[in-house]
Amino acid sequence: MTARTEPPFTALAFSAAGGYGGQWGGGEPGLTPLTFSARTRLDDAVAAMGAVPVGRTDCARPMLWAARHKVEADVFVVYTDNGPGQVGFIRRWP
Repeated sequence: MTARTEPPFTALAFSAAGGYGGQWGGGEPGLTPLTFSARTRLDDAVAAMGAVPVGRTDCARPMLWAARHKVEADVFVVYTDNGPGQVGFIRRWP
């Protein structure tokens, strides 16, 4: 829905490099770009998201990513089925 109504946009998924990185996992939490377009079908979007190794939800990470990559944004929208991990913890980018 966002891709169809809000161009331009950037879609990122909470992810974990090196494997499962959720609350009990071992990967390094991060973000993975998703290549959605206005024509992406829902089943294709679900399949693309299902291929991303699950990462810890850190709602500050998209803003930190945008600052690091000098991306100007009017708004950040975070869709998640998870609660935030380690509330108050912010890891600074190297």
